[in-house]
Amino acid sequence: MRVQADSAKTAANQERLYNASNVTEWLKAESHGEKRLAALFERRFLPEFRPSHNYDLLLYGSVYPTSLD
Repeated sequence: MRVQADSAKTAANQERLYNASNVTEWLKAESHGEKRLAALFERRFLPEFRPSHNYDLLLYGSVYPTSLD
């Protein structure tokens, strides 16, 4: 039982690290205007991680446009 719990904990920590690394690299690519690289990292997001992210909110602080440009 303890071995299974440790295994599950390790897997969860690895997934968390994977997600954090992808988001970090995605943010760097976005901030440098590297759209193709950002798209690559965005595609690598795990499916269960994707719905919890609103990219406009993360990048711009709002899901609504601040201007009509």
